[in-house]
Amino acid sequence: MSFFAFDEEKDRRRSPWRYDAAVNEDTDVDQENDSGEEALNPEDEEERKAPVAVRVLVWAAVVMIFFAIGYWGSGLVINWLDRRGVIRDEQLVQGTDEVRQLTVQEEGKTDTAAGPRSRFRIYVPTNGSFREETVSFVAGLLEDDLKNVLSGLLETYRREGLLSGEIRVLHVFRNGDRLYLDLNDPFLENISKMPEEKAVSVITGIVSTVGTNFSPINRVRFLINGREVNDTKPVDLSSFWAMPS
Repeated sequence: MSFFAFDEEKDRRRSPWRYDAAVNEDTDVDQENDSGEEALNPEDEEERKAPVAVRVLVWAAVVMIFFAIGYWGSGLVINWLDRRGVIRDEQLVQGTDEVRQLTVQEEGKTDTAAGPRSRFRIYVPTNGSFREETVSFVAGLLEDDLKNVLSGLLETYRREGLLSGEIRVLHVFRNGDRLYLDLNDPFLENISKMPEEKAVSVITGIVSTVGTNFSPINRVRFLINGREVNDTKPVDLSSFWAMPS
């Protein structure tokens, strides 16, 4: 035995861990190989999953089921509380009396929310003089109030038999103390068929109504469909009509 062989044998006896490490290294490699063989291939795992469309449908079905259960359960709870008198829908009416009462309450709320109603005087020709009546509504802009008052006056004239047909106020234009009153064709047709005295009474009632309620307006010019009127028979509509003195 050589000196080097002796030393090698001696080293082997003194350092057995070197050989154990090698053995352990081989064992680890074998374990890694075994684990790699046992692990699933990612492609195989992807193939085993359900298609995306199927998964979406399944999740949607689950969500719908939970939603239906929650809706049904909340309905049961609300009905139970309603039977116990804990809650009650105030807008649910159960008879004609409650319907009538609710209607009156809603009308009162509407009037209160809209504001106080204003009263306006209108003048209706009667037996050679003028009868005073009133119309009321919630006041707004001047032009709107003028149209509402004059529409009420013309409707009263129609009920009294002074005018006929669907006479409407189309527009009103104010310029200082002057008012341009635009009416539709039936108004001129009615005036043209009247005796002069009756036509004067109708025109005077309109001018008096405007001047009484809407100072400082004291003169009115009549237009038909936005155009000036040149007719002078039975009354002159080609110029302004002023408040009677």
